[in-house]
Amino acid sequence: MASPHDPSHPHAHHGDHHGAHAADSAMLDSLLAVLAQRGWRCYPTASLASMLGVAEPQLQACFPSPGSVITALNRHLNQAMLDGYAVTVGESVRDRLFDLIMRRFDAMLPYRPALARLTRDWWFHPLLKASVLETTKGTIALMLRQAGGPTHGWQKSLAEAGLTLLYADTMRIWLKDDSSDQGRTMARLERNLERADGWANKLLG
Repeated sequence: MASPHDPSHPHAHHGDHHGAHAADSAMLDSLLAVLAQRGWRCYPTASLASMLGVAEPQLQACFPSPGSVITALNRHLNQAMLDGYAVTVGESVRDRLFDLIMRRFDAMLPYRPALARLTRDWWFHPLLKASVLETTKGTIALMLRQAGGPTHGWQKSLAEAGLTLLYADTMRIWLKDDSSDQGRTMARLERNLERADGWANKLLG
């Protein structure tokens, strides 16, 4: 009978996968802490690998570019946003969006310094900005699907465009919100959702 440590054992690669994922997550956290201090424009992997205490080929394999860091972080934040999330019967799309967006902001808290630095650095790094815009587009679509928003046609496109602007405006407040309960962020989000609701009612009749 194969041992769990034997590569032929059915659970051996499963364990390796989880171990690799944990290692990548730890490296991502460390990398974001360094980027918060040094900036996103300092992405020659040799210097970053040295600061992280890992071999350059290992860093290159996991995170070969700033865009790959953004993609990995976005995947982590989306998963954290959805963990434990459940739709309540009778709840409005607006209330669901409030819940989802605040869940995402909660997940983003440990990375706020790196994200704040990102909003300054991306103006000098077109590929980085493109990665942010692409991942944000996917997250906005995910939020709308989970909240029960429009799923096709011009209504979907309009809802995604509006939610993108709403999210970006709220995030600007979140980046500077030093309240213990994120009160300023919640107030801005509530106001933005109320305005969006009003515009949607006018447009959709």
